[in-house]
Amino acid sequence: MRLEHITAELEKRDFSDVPTAKLMELELKTRAELAREFAEPNIRSEGELKGAKSARTSIDKTMLWPGGDTTLLLGSEESDNGRKRSRHGD
Repeated sequence: MRLEHITAELEKRDFSDVPTAKLMELELKTRAELAREFAEPNIRSEGELKGAKSARTSIDKTMLWPGGDTTLLLGSEESDNGRKRSRHGD
């Protein structure tokens, strides 16, 4: 509602007292905002959507570990068969 009041007041005003540089800046900002708001939708085919999803959800393993080593490092608490030893020495 406040925006409507502001817009109505602006429609009554004359921009003759606004410096040219400021008026041009307002025009450029307004055009950019309108272009962003009313941009053409990006319609993609089913194949393009699947490819985009795959790219978003795939993991580049070389980014996870330096040198591309993705094997798990066994901690000192793990025994030869991969099971953790109890802290109580069971």
